[in-house]
Amino acid sequence: MLKLLLPALLLACLPQAAERHKVLEHPIELASAPEAFLKLSESLKLADPMRASFSEEKRIRALKTPLKSSGKLVVSKEHGLYRQQVEPRAVELLVQSTGISQRDAAGAVERFDATQQPIVRAFIDAFLLVLSGDRVALDGQFRLHFEGTTEQWTLGLVPRKEPLAKVIESSVVEGRSDKVERYTIREVSGDSTSVTWTEVTTKSPLTDDETKRWFSWGK
Repeated sequence: MLKLLLPALLLACLPQAAERHKVLEHPIELASAPEAFLKLSESLKLADPMRASFSEEKRIRALKTPLKSSGKLVVSKEHGLYRQQVEPRAVELLVQSTGISQRDAAGAVERFDATQQPIVRAFIDAFLLVLSGDRVALDGQFRLHFEGTTEQWTLGLVPRKEPLAKVIESSVVEGRSDKVERYTIREVSGDSTSVTWTEVTTKSPLTDDETKRWFSWGK
């Protein structure tokens, strides 16, 4: 069950559109990147941890009705990604460097070794890389596109390498200042996922209780 749910769950953490986004018409080179892009990278480095509510809609060509889910998430550079889905059913997902864990409403935990699944590993690394603010590492994995200002910006990403390039055609991240508001992904298959983040907060340190409750159960 966990292996079947992982791609959709991970994509839900990253906010995608069915049509090609206009930011992909604005490629940039790292050596001559706009000042706004450089400042954005620095802002994202400091936006830790990041908390948000999410609302996701995934469109699969074989289905007439999109799949929808919602909940809350926390991203910590030190501890990983915690995602609590509330609708349509309660399930928690914890993504860390050591692997992935899923916990259902009854408290049953499944663990998954991401190193054995290179595509899943690539999803995880790409998501965390976007929020890391490491523009050199980001440029190594994606062809970069950018437009806007530090106050309101759009970042386009096209995978350079497999295995991610075999699955993802492009990703678009939209936000204001150091806060992500939307992450969109267009898959090579034609499927797409669109996730909107609301109530986004950054730089509010995790308490000991929060760290234990959200990030310790997957060990």
